[in-house]
Amino acid sequence: QFAAPQPMTKLSERGQLVVDYLGNHEAVGPSDLSHAYGYSNPTWSRELGTLCSPGVLRKVGQKYRRV
Repeated sequence: QFAAPQPMTKLSERGQLVVDYLGNHEAVGPSDLSHAYGYSNPTWSRELGTLCSPGVLRKVGQKYRRV
C-alpha cells in the first residue's frame, strides 16, 4: 500500500513572497527579503524557519533554498 499524499502546505502571505522570490533567485536570506519586501530581518528569519518545518525550504549555510 502507498501512503496518502500530503496536502499542500498553506503558505502565509510572507511565505508566498519567499516562494515567489525563489522563483527568480537560487537562494535567499533574511536581508534579501528585507530589501525586496520590507519587514525586519528577524521577521524574515522566523518566516524562513517556519517554511523549513513542512519541507518547503532547506537551509544551506546562511541561505535557504527550495526543496
